[in-house]
Amino acid sequence: MKKLIGLLMATSLFTTLTAQVELIKQQPQALNGKGKIYALIVGISDYDNIRDLTFAHRDAEDFYHFLVHESGLQVDSNNIRKLTNKQA
Repeated sequence: MKKLIGLLMATSLFTTLTAQVELIKQQPQALNGKGKIYALIVGISDYDNIRDLTFAHRDAEDFYHFLVHESGLQVDSNNIRKLTNKQA
């Protein structure tokens, strides 16, 4: 049940983020006149005191790739801070 809840949360979050990306592509003024997108992406799969997760770090990598390459926004990689596992 915990994995299902986590999967639903991740799916819901990704759906929300992709909807926001579509809004920005259709209405660039949604950036509040700043013209830049910044992101902090955190994915932790390896824990010391609890059971490890399987995909959190991979989800972070995939979302980074989505923002930089697939979203059509071509977010500058210098504007993204991605932290996974021990880095986080």
